Amino acid sequence: MPLNLEDDRFGVIVAQSLVDLLLTLAHQLAASTSDAGSSATQAALLHRICQTIERRLDDPELAPARVAQAEGISERYLQKLFETVGDNFTHYVRERRLQRAWADLSNPTEAHRSISEIAYASIAGVFVMSYATSRLGLSRGLILNGAFIASFVALFSIPLFGWMSDKLGRKTMFYASCLFSALFAFPMFWLLDTRDPTIVILTIVVAISFGQMVMFGIGAPWYSELFTARLRYTGASLGFQVGAALSGGLSPLIAASLMTWAGGATWPVSLFLIACALITAIATSVAPEMANKELT
Repeated sequence: MPLNLEDDRFGVIVAQSLVDLLLTLAHQLAASTSDAGSSATQAALLHRICQTIERRLDDPELAPARVAQAEGISERYLQKLFETVGDNFTHYVRERRLQRAWADLSNPTEAHRSISEIAYASIAGVFVMSYATSRLGLSRGLILNGAFIASFVALFSIPLFGWMSDKLGRKTMFYASCLFSALFAFPMFWLLDTRDPTIVILTIVVAISFGQMVMFGIGAPWYSELFTARLRYTGASLGFQVGAALSGGLSPLIAASLMTWAGGATWPVSLFLIACALITAIATSVAPEMANKELT
């Protein structure tokens, strides 16, 4: 569903607010300290670092060590620069990525894109890729190859799942995907943690094919079938896009927060995936079966 916000400029303004705040505080620090020359140098360096981060926000391998190396300073000194304005590198990057996502949602030039499309891009680029590369030390190319193979498989699996839903029913296929999502929530991370290239690629393909593409292939016709002709477009679009925004848009933040809270462990993320599968199963249970039924 295209985005229609009342004030398209609001998201862009918010997206830059954190950068402006840091730069203002940096300049205030330079003006208030007795060693004006040194503080001005720090402010200028922090400004340059913020610009470097801004250019690399989409890079899943963006890390303090890499930025410090690029600026020719130590990682410890980098963190101290952020401490002078009451912030830290990790928090700043996370906030800027969230602000960037909101700016994309608010940008009128992105109005042709759906919320779910932007949310999915945020999840793939910020969380999954970051976990595999930063936490596991896997190459970015390996993960991209897995996603590419999964997309190729989807060319055949989506029509197949749609055909199966005509034979077995929409709800049956949704229940099967929910069950898979819940059962695979823990093994998925266990398999990724092996760091074996073949296992990692197969895990990505299986997870996307049965955890996403089943519902993706069946959802389009089923959502439309749930509403009468007078409400079909509004009902299907509203239900799909709001659900995608709430679950997909917030998932990267929730997953990252859970991992931070658990000290880097993935079990809270697995429980979160199970909870999402349970919610979907409950929603499926109260929805009517529409396979092979006459539409009104």
